[in-house]
Amino acid sequence: MITLRELTIDDIHDEQGYVEWLNDPEVTRYLECRHQKHTLETTRSYVAEMHKSKDNYLFGIFLDGKHIGNMKLGNINHMYKRAEIGSLISKEYWGRGIGTEAHRLTEEFAFKNLGLHKVYAGVYAKNPAALKAVLRIGWRLVGEYEDHAIVDGEYVGCFMIEKINPSYTKEK
Repeated sequence: MITLRELTIDDIHDEQGYVEWLNDPEVTRYLECRHQKHTLETTRSYVAEMHKSKDNYLFGIFLDGKHIGNMKLGNINHMYKRAEIGSLISKEYWGRGIGTEAHRLTEEFAFKNLGLHKVYAGVYAKNPAALKAVLRIGWRLVGEYEDHAIVDGEYVGCFMIEKINPSYTKEK
């Protein structure tokens, strides 16, 4: 069973773990953070900035007390009550349903604690496992940007996905 809690700089102890994942091309292959080198100092600075922000939440994913990944609920638009979700998980924990559960917990926080109407994300077309995982928990595919990013030296598409707060009902 995983737990999710807001990540703090005290959770970032050394170059192992989070900093190592950020510099692993396999882990960040489909993430925008792949374009820069990460150090303990830059990582701690990022976590501190997220902690101070009113428009972003950075949650650590913990398994038996061990930090194994992160979920970001970011770019919160308070007027339209929507936010973007992103994830990063240590590759040794891939394929265990942890990312799916972490997404579910993050959307639960967004809907119940923040009263958001919608969460959304983008998934590169070359990452079908990520798309499949979120579709299993009720997200829906709403479109695709063609040639939206470059992965492995070639343009790739990006699926747009979203989930509407299930407690929302449209007035008729």
